Amino acid sequence: MKNTNDIYDDLPSGLAMLLAQDTKALMAFASLTNQEKSAFIQQAREVSSKADMRRLVKAMSETGNTYTG
Repeated sequence: MKNTNDIYDDLPSGLAMLLAQDTKALMAFASLTNQEKSAFIQQAREVSSKADMRRLVKAMSETGNTYTG
């Protein structure tokens, strides 16, 4: 299993930028287990547009859950 630092090293730059701009989303992300963080990062890697990435982070901010739409 990856340690916490490895997980943060794997963040896509777009995701990192959006999390840095949304404290609530960042706190929700930080509260996830390492396995949940890895799943969220994988989901972020699969988005096909900036708008989708914004929706993913917005969902994390609003609900603490990932966007699955």
